[in-house]
Amino acid sequence: MVVLPAELTRESPPGGRQREIRFCCWDGDVYNAFLAQTGDVPGTVRGSLSWLGPSDALGPEEAGTPTDAVRVLAMRTEEEKGPGCAEDSAPVLRAFIRDGGTWHEVATQVVAAESELFSRSRGLLESDALSGKLVAHFGLGSVGASVAVLLAQSGVTNHAAVDGDRLEAGNMARHDAGLSHVGRLKTDYVAYRIREKNPYAHVEKYATAITGENLEDFRSVVRRSSLVVCSIDDREGKLLVNRLCLEEGKVCIFAGAFRRAYGGQVLRVIPGVSSCYQCFIRRLPEEADGLSSSRPGEGQHQQYTDRPTTIEPGLAVDIAPINAFAAKLCVQELLRGKETTLRSLDEDLVAHWYLYLNRRETDTQYEQLRPLGFGLDGLRILRWYGVSAERDPRCQACGDYLSILAGEHGIDLAELQDTEKADLPGLLDEPANDLPGTSDRAMG
Repeated sequence: MVVLPAELTRESPPGGRQREIRFCCWDGDVYNAFLAQTGDVPGTVRGSLSWLGPSDALGPEEAGTPTDAVRVLAMRTEEEKGPGCAEDSAPVLRAFIRDGGTWHEVATQVVAAESELFSRSRGLLESDALSGKLVAHFGLGSVGASVAVLLAQSGVTNHAAVDGDRLEAGNMARHDAGLSHVGRLKTDYVAYRIREKNPYAHVEKYATAITGENLEDFRSVVRRSSLVVCSIDDREGKLLVNRLCLEEGKVCIFAGAFRRAYGGQVLRVIPGVSSCYQCFIRRLPEEADGLSSSRPGEGQHQQYTDRPTTIEPGLAVDIAPINAFAAKLCVQELLRGKETTLRSLDEDLVAHWYLYLNRRETDTQYEQLRPLGFGLDGLRILRWYGVSAERDPRCQACGDYLSILAGEHGIDLAELQDTEKADLPGLLDEPANDLPGTSDRAMG
């Protein structure tokens, strides 16, 4: 079978009657032209689409070039071009593939993906409700990559993918990717997966980690974004993304799993309204420090843990609820203010921090929870809980830290120069509260 996007069959190319097409060859009998056109798939084969007039009688041997593996003949009759016939009406298509030097005719399928891509969700979520939205994804590990793909499926058409790592074999048990993608940049893989869901999506790729040195390079990315998703491995990276989002007034969704995926959490930071990530690590250090590792060399042989432990199955299953909820919260945030059937969820998803537990993990504060059983009250496993996350007034990132500090020491800020204000915490021997050099070993 030969599968073609409808737009390729609507009219002949300007200045000629032949169009070169690349095809993905699947299983030796399906030639699909969708993803091959984006250049995301290696090992594609060459083909051609030849337009024939009513008097043409070319066969596959005469059409195309000798290097073609697939040839499609598009034929229009005089009747098809008669009065009342639309210019973009579908022609008669005949497709041929070459096998051992001999051409064989096969079935064709034309897919109008632009109009049909989200047809199954019409009435629930119109495809244009999220069209044109740009989501910036910082960190494309087991959480970040899956969230990006889920958002593409939901209708988000524009993405900025930021991650400097390559896929390793140790990632495969929990990552969206499979072994055939080992060695690829995570940005390239995620772009491929997004376009596989929507070949019309646009993906900006930044194959580098965000650092203090290149922070300003990502400011325009955050500024142009409708939403930011952060599942970076290290605390410093998350603090930098947090800072950019606060300064640019952008909502950021932080998502990740605890060590060994015994649970996970999603933190929604709304500048000026909710606790920011810096507040979170100050007020809830145990939750921040319990986050897991997905960086190369950390925890890959001990199943997401920083302690000696036996290998346990089900890690991907444990992470899946976190991915799904984070994507759900992203969709709800992107749809805020729109009239959709999902609007009622605005009354449910009012918390800014959400907690989920896969099990009653030993040596954690959740070890003594009551078994799930049939209980409906209290904190239990395998449920999401919305938790209050108030802003910290003393937070250096989102609070009124300098004014509070100056007031405690009887200092009038109005009398200080900007450089003196910046140096005030050090002069008063106040410990820094942004912890830029530490790591909480991966929120995703």
